[in-house]
Amino acid sequence: MNNARAYMREICKALTSWEEWLQEGESMIKAGDKQLLLRFIEHQTAQLRRLDAEKVKDDLLLHDDGIGQRLGRLEKDYKLLATAQHISATKDTPAQTPDAEVNAAIDRCRQVIALKTWEVIRVFEDCRKRLPSENNPILTAALENRILLAIFGTKNELKDFVLYCQQAKNGTEMARRAAELYCEGKIKYDYLNSVLHGKLKEIGLKVGEYNAWKTETRKTRQRLGK
Repeated sequence: MNNARAYMREICKALTSWEEWLQEGESMIKAGDKQLLLRFIEHQTAQLRRLDAEKVKDDLLLHDDGIGQRLGRLEKDYKLLATAQHISATKDTPAQTPDAEVNAAIDRCRQVIALKTWEVIRVFEDCRKRLPSENNPILTAALENRILLAIFGTKNELKDFVLYCQQAKNGTEMARRAAELYCEGKIKYDYLNSVLHGKLKEIGLKVGEYNAWKTETRKTRQRLGK
């Protein structure tokens, strides 16, 4: 997902730069660095304009399976929701340095940050439509299973895991994710192997052979130091 990650990194970098310009722009101008500051702002704005949200979409939809996993990782790694909320909350925050030219350049960059953020959010929304419908028999069966609900604690946690499993390539990926959740303290060890494997198989997920499942959970726990 090189294109997707590069896009998200550029948004985060630009937002950090914008906040620094608001705080330090005046002191830079007073130090005689106005032209240097303007070149930096214009360079950052040009970098943003070159971002192509369609390339992010291509990355996310490269394979029909794993879309949910890729979306989730990007949203988590780059805090997309928090970033979008911050941009909305600061939309009426103009630059207020003593120089009108610098202020205009900072505000233009801020507008492009917002534009490119909304573009990638729309891409995420389009890709999310490719995920399995939440009104599917496997998810319904999972949410009605008392043991699965007990294992995950909440319906949302269970739903996220089941939707992940429906996008996973095989039982090994499901087992790996289950072990990661155990290492995060979200699943008790007593449920990790035979209980969870059996219940997922019962609701119709293709979890594979139990020995392969158990091997993968052990390898993942060892890798994560648990």
